[in-house]
Amino acid sequence: MKIMTKSERSETISIISDVYKDVNGIRPRNYNWDAFTDKELTEFLDDLHKEADKQYWEMRTEQAKSELKF
Repeated sequence: MKIMTKSERSETISIISDVYKDVNGIRPRNYNWDAFTDKELTEFLDDLHKEADKQYWEMRTEQAKSELKF
């Protein structure tokens, strides 16, 4: 795994904050981002993307079921 530059870390943390808010409804708090390794940040973001995808497909399934009722 390539070592992130400061700019890449900052961008990754910004994306984490955005996706976290999409998934949980609030921005992440009380995380010490400096303590995260590059790998941990990447894994955290990957997990958030998986959860966001799961929520999206659950919503789409519910929408499809609603449309079938009409």
